[in-house]
Amino acid sequence: MPEKPNIYFYNKPIIQKNEFLDVKKLMLKTGGNTGNMFFMRSLERQLDFNQSGNGSLLNPKQVGDQFDSIAICAANWLSSSNKNLGDLARKIEDSKLPCLVAGLGAQSLDTTSRPKLPEGSIRFLKVVSERSHSIGVRGEFTAEVIAAHGIHNVQVVGCPSYFWTLNNTRTRKTLPAPGNSAHLRLAIHANRKRVIKRADMDAKLRVERQLYDEVLQRPGSFFVAQTERPECALGLAPSTENLEKLELTELEEYLDAKRSPAWQDKFRVFHDIEDWIAALRSVDGVIGTRLHGCLVGIAAGTPSMLITIDSRTEEMAKLFSLPHLPVASMETPLNLEKTFAETDFDTAIEKYPLHFEKYRSFLTDNKLPTRLN
Repeated sequence: MPEKPNIYFYNKPIIQKNEFLDVKKLMLKTGGNTGNMFFMRSLERQLDFNQSGNGSLLNPKQVGDQFDSIAICAANWLSSSNKNLGDLARKIEDSKLPCLVAGLGAQSLDTTSRPKLPEGSIRFLKVVSERSHSIGVRGEFTAEVIAAHGIHNVQVVGCPSYFWTLNNTRTRKTLPAPGNSAHLRLAIHANRKRVIKRADMDAKLRVERQLYDEVLQRPGSFFVAQTERPECALGLAPSTENLEKLELTELEEYLDAKRSPAWQDKFRVFHDIEDWIAALRSVDGVIGTRLHGCLVGIAAGTPSMLITIDSRTEEMAKLFSLPHLPVASMETPLNLEKTFAETDFDTAIEKYPLHFEKYRSFLTDNKLPTRLN
């Protein structure tokens, strides 16, 4: 491997900072979730390379001839429903290149039930196991799922996005002193279409509905959309072009409320990570059910509370000691001032250097130079 290798980044979204996007283009370019940009950009920032390429097609011969390594920032790919990894495994094998996989997660309703992996996923795991020193996974649950298939060269390092800042220290702003009711300015996110285990669905619905209401009631607060098309349309701009193309009845029915002018300035969507981080620096706190919604808040140095709803969010929260609450444990009506005041935001900061060094070692063990300080 050269001192500064040429790296092919698989499936990294490329969006120009000032590029105009309607909802359809935004979802197409981000794989249906703007949070994908964050972890994929994070890995690119962290590796020190000579030249890079990117794409989702991965022509094995072309990539093998032009690059020294493949880097894949994975997500919750290990699930019963993901049947597309067999083809990717074949392409990686045919390229004859080493392959780094970071951030791989197993998706299940909770951490007590392992997903049954399709043959293509098992083949993918075996190929990347052979082509790397170790596979970087999001938590202990994912490591157990992989070990059940006889693969043990795994390192539990979390997700690259947790190390966006490139250094081994972390700070956060201080919450404002308690004042009048609903005094905190909050960035709120939700995952209203995510299906979770049946026993928790009612709790999720109650909590997320109130989170939307908190956005509308709190001055200086806003909702950050990542996947839901109506919310993304409202966030892109209050233009008739965006809004007329989408049926907002779905959102009105979910909130049990008719769209009003108050909605218009309360939704944001980002396709530039620096802009997203800057926006979350402007609020007092971040809360919601989206993992990367909170990780962007943490990168901004803003106190961030994750509401866990499945195995993916739970295992990352536990690994990094992130402030979190299981959705089923939350009573409504919510008292978010009380929740933030009683939450320990400092343990995660204290443990961060240890996780940072472990992640850096994972990258160097895989013989890839880094920009991590």
